[in-house]
Amino acid sequence: MFILAPALAEAALNDSEFSVDEMEILGENVKDFSTDEAVVAHTSMPSVKVRASSDTTINETVVVTVSNRSEFDRFSAEVIAKESVQLRLKANITVKSFGIKFSGLRLDKSMAFVGLNNFEGARPSMVDLNLITSLGDVLRGQARFLATLQVDNPSVVTVRDVGQIFGDIMYGERQIGMFKTAGDISVTGGQNTNIAAEIVFAAGVGMLRLVGDLILTLVGGDDVVVDVRGRNSSNPIFDAAVKSIEVSMLLAGR
Repeated sequence: MFILAPALAEAALNDSEFSVDEMEILGENVKDFSTDEAVVAHTSMPSVKVRASSDTTINETVVVTVSNRSEFDRFSAEVIAKESVQLRLKANITVKSFGIKFSGLRLDKSMAFVGLNNFEGARPSMVDLNLITSLGDVLRGQARFLATLQVDNPSVVTVRDVGQIFGDIMYGERQIGMFKTAGDISVTGGQNTNIAAEIVFAAGVGMLRLVGDLILTLVGGDDVVVDVRGRNSSNPIFDAAVKSIEVSMLLAGR
């Protein structure tokens, strides 16, 4: 029986279910989880007790330390782009039964959690827009606004400091402006976030077309949507993730 114990314990471990209920990225302490066989990070879990021949649910909060910066960049971009993000957990396990320790057991499990799916079905929208254009802006051929953007985060991922985000606003394949958030921002998993941003629209063909479409929108009640593309973040940890952002945003509608 004791000869079979390690094999039985390993089989039970790999037959169990693992899930990510919440993930909070704490900061830039970048020092094994893997995606597509590339190691992203490592972690450790405390000892737990389970009863034989029973269903046991274990909820543990663990600290995961990023050990591969380039893979973390790819991972964070996937969180934004994909509907479901796959993680693979590999571990060495030691089991103690009847006072006897069995070491060298292997855990190899895949886990999945909800990603942002590039905001499909949860399109960001502009809920407030205030003109702050100065005479100098007019002379430079631009108009500045303070806007409030509403962003839905359907994923389980919380980031306390994404940094200040900079990006471009496109309309009909033309760049019509730029934006920057009003300071560093944070996003919470499973919640809507209101983000203050400064938007600068440049006078040009694209802007004239947008103004015309906005007027038609007021008459016909159709939506006007612009494309938002991330350029960079003041927090280098999330620079790659911000660069991967390319999403439509509701500018005006019914």
